[in-house]
Amino acid sequence: MTLPTKTQKSRRLISITPEVADVLRQTKGAQILNQVEFGPLWQDSGFVFTRPSGAPIDPELVTKAVAKIAKAAGFTGIRLHDLCHTHASLMMKAGINPKVVSERLGHSSIAVTMDIYSHVLPGLQEDAAEKFAKIAEAKGADQCLNSCCQIVANPVPIHRPRGGK
Repeated sequence: MTLPTKTQKSRRLISITPEVADVLRQTKGAQILNQVEFGPLWQDSGFVFTRPSGAPIDPELVTKAVAKIAKAAGFTGIRLHDLCHTHASLMMKAGINPKVVSERLGHSSIAVTMDIYSHVLPGLQEDAAEKFAKIAEAKGADQCLNSCCQIVANPVPIHRPRGGK
């Protein structure tokens, strides 16, 4: 039994590494061999990962397999969906453009991604300030910035005539 996807963006194209493409090709090769072996009993489910008969794998079996692998690696309480969050958090921490992260996750907007994952970016404001300072310095604008900062820090009072604007 298959359920409809959560949103239209649930089905999307994403880039993969050559290594992942190799694994998918190997999986497809194994499916072709299984298809020959099962003959007319083969079920073309359209899925990448299937039972040897081509039938879909029960999602609960995948969930249990992930939990078992995580436990063997010393992690407890890891759910399949947690892998998605880990993927997103690692990409955000690595400085991947949040728009790209959002597209890979199938979020409806970049705002959703930033609301969920911006906590993994501590020091974002400080980093932005440092980068801006380097750009300004390279452009010779450091004197202008210093002057602007002094004006903002020590504003000169403006005297207006009474009744005037």
